[in-house]
Amino acid sequence: MGAEPGGLVGKLCYDVLTNPDCHTPRCPLVRLNAGAPLAERETTIVDPSGETRHFLVTSAPLHGESGEFDGLVETLKDITELRKAVDELHTYRVLIQEARDIILFVRLDDGRILDANGAALKAYGHTREEFLNLHVRDLLAEDSEESHKSRTQQAVEGGVLFETVHRRKDGSTFPVEVSSRRVRVEGTDALINIVRDITRRKLAEQELLYLTFHDKLTGAYNRAYFEEQLKRIGRGSFPCSIIMGDLNRLKLTNDAFGHAAGDALLVETARILRESCRSDDVVARIGGDEFALILTSATEAVAREVIERIKKACRRSHLQPLKPSIALGAATLADPEGSIEETLREAEIDMYRTKLEEAADVGIQTMHDLQRILKGKNVDVEGHAKRLSLLMRKLSEEMRLPRDTAEALELLAATHDIGQVALPDHVLTKAGPLTDDEWDAMKRHPEIGYRIARTSPDLAPIAESILSHHERWDGTGYPRGLAGDRIPLAARVLTVADAFDAMTSDRPYRKALSAEEALSELERNAGTQFDPAVAEAFVRLWREHKLDA
Repeated sequence: MGAEPGGLVGKLCYDVLTNPDCHTPRCPLVRLNAGAPLAERETTIVDPSGETRHFLVTSAPLHGESGEFDGLVETLKDITELRKAVDELHTYRVLIQEARDIILFVRLDDGRILDANGAALKAYGHTREEFLNLHVRDLLAEDSEESHKSRTQQAVEGGVLFETVHRRKDGSTFPVEVSSRRVRVEGTDALINIVRDITRRKLAEQELLYLTFHDKLTGAYNRAYFEEQLKRIGRGSFPCSIIMGDLNRLKLTNDAFGHAAGDALLVETARILRESCRSDDVVARIGGDEFALILTSATEAVAREVIERIKKACRRSHLQPLKPSIALGAATLADPEGSIEETLREAEIDMYRTKLEEAADVGIQTMHDLQRILKGKNVDVEGHAKRLSLLMRKLSEEMRLPRDTAEALELLAATHDIGQVALPDHVLTKAGPLTDDEWDAMKRHPEIGYRIARTSPDLAPIAESILSHHERWDGTGYPRGLAGDRIPLAARVLTVADAFDAMTSDRPYRKALSAEEALSELERNAGTQFDPAVAEAFVRLWREHKLDA
């Protein structure tokens, strides 16, 4: 204990031994006096170095010659290291029970489960009693007996880390990562299996793998997968056909109706392509508006049949506001010695040829679709366009406008409000004054119309006039605040005719003005809202009965 024997002689035992029970029934003097043969207790001693050590003290009675109790003899056993080991074991058990990972102790000789921590009980749904009646193989969902034996041997020899699938009490399964190694548990050879549920990791891996080869928006394969499949085409794949597709009207849809509508158009197109092909054909989105199909063991005739199915499905689509329209081209490689890259180029050339041939029809159909959408919004498209066309034709003749301006006015009459297709119905048909937000939405339609016109070869020449048809002569109009001659001439002519027709037509929020009342408004606003020369010509011609429709 670090003290000389002579230094202890004559001292009280309680000055040497720490004994918190010296005044209780547990005190050895009390117990031995009561006739007990032995008394044991644990105590601690702080040695001269300041270290606290633990001792097991055994006390025996000391009797005199006449049998009277004279005292006691105490034997001290240093149990400091044993106490540390017990404390460490307790801490270790607490840590195991509180661990987030599943921990199973498995008897090595027969595979029986010796113990399981709280995480295991929660993960598998078994009680502790149920676990102690299970074999570790009862938890396995897919491993063979051979795999189990092999991994057990690896765990015995130095440890093993592997992935497998475990089964819960209710029969459901989940993927796990298991770290297994040999240990001794209370004198028994065992394996400690630290099991981690890797469901989230597996899902993340699957998603990453999916995104590696798929287009996230449409679910179709991506360009990387398409090019990889081209390289893998083997002899058994011939004849092999490739179909290339270029989606029409995607930019127009994005510009007019927003990117959500454009995304919906892409998703619908991908759906149609998949449903028009066989399950083992490759349908890939290889660019923003480009798709490609690989049809293995498919002749040119089969490829053309697929193209027809796609076109019919596009026409039957119920997507709003615009249905899918896609230019398609195909080429077939019948000779295994031929070049798949050349076949791909031929399919692209055929697609571009088709796109050129169908461009006019696509443009006409697009305008019909947009006019249909406007009609659905209770907008008097046809009547308004016819009245404007007549007014502006007579006005352009009287003003001797250039031929190209007169032709632009004809087209402008029918399309200047095309941007209204993107406006909410309640804004266009509201009977009362517009709120600030509604008015802001209404003021966007010239810009939307401009973007639509820019996507059409037929409308592109009048795109600037569509953008400018709500500008004012004094520069207070929208969207750019142009003034005077900076406003395109066709837009200035349209503004006068459009205002007159609007004033003399019924609106949800007011009754129509008379022609004379409307002419007075034109005169009053000439030089501010309207080009004075155009307004003057319009009023003069009307009063001379040359514009009366």
